[in-house]
Amino acid sequence: MQRAHSFEIVEMLGTTPTILVGAAQLLDPAGRDRGAWTALTAWSGALFVHGGITLATAIVRAREDDKDAPTMDAEKSRGGFAPRWHFAPTLVSDGVLRAPGIGVSGVF
Repeated sequence: MQRAHSFEIVEMLGTTPTILVGAAQLLDPAGRDRGAWTALTAWSGALFVHGGITLATAIVRAREDDKDAPTMDAEKSRGGFAPRWHFAPTLVSDGVLRAPGIGVSGVF
């Protein structure tokens, strides 16, 4: 592997306590504010999944690059072009209100 995957690991470790607390609050029969706890737990879960997918993708890419490295010449280009997509949590707005959303960007 060529780079440390610290961001993805920190993202997953950082959201784990929120997921656990949110799940405990949702399972509590006397719990209040179920809507808020559901939203917080879902958002933290989405961030955890994002970190896991990003980490898994980076590991697979690094392994593929390691396999391809000895067989590739410096002058030979890779066969084909793979689009790169990036998803990230963001705020969306209609000009008045803001809400959590997901931003998508990439190279096509």
